[in-house]
Parts: sequence; C-alpha cells; structure tokens
Amino acid sequence: MSGPLQPATNREKLSEEFLLTGDLLNASEAERIGLVNRVVPSGQAYAAGLALAKRLAAGPTRAIRWTKLALNKRRSYWIPGSYAPPWSEKRTPD
Repeated sequence: MSGPLQPATNREKLSEEFLLTGDLLNASEAERIGLVNRVVPSGQAYAAGLALAKRLAAGPTRAIRWTKLALNKRRSYWIPGSYAPPWSEKRTPD
C-alpha cells in the first residue's frame, strides 16, 4: 500500500508493536520514527503546547475546524488490507 495514508499506517503499526510488547523508547526515538510530532526540552512541554494553541487560535479558525473534521473523518475509515474491518467480526447475542 502506498499513498498519503502510508505514514499514518506505519505509525499505527509501530504503536501497536510497542503497546503489545511493552518495549520502552525514549523521546528522540519516538520522534525519529514518527510516533510524536516534536520533542521539547524537559519542563518546556506546557509552554510549547501553549505556543501551538495560540498559533492555531490566531489562524483561520473555520479552515482549521474543517481541516480537523476532515482529518478525523479520514481516520474513521477502514483501509483495505490494513486489518480486518470492524464489521467483519461475527458475534452472537449474549
């Protein structure tokens, strides 16, 4: 599979591996493999988050709102070949 969704799919697979194995990784490794957007020095996470929030608040709010909606909607779709679709599980009533 290739295309614009490939990096997200790879991150999801890496996330699954770390969740299932319990292996630990440091912040720089998480940034290198794309599990986090950025790493900031210790004690500066709040300031960095606030700076990003202010930047977004000062931006075109309608465009940001619709972009966020589209991104969240895209994530809710099943990607063929990535894993079994949610509706494929056969369950019997309890």
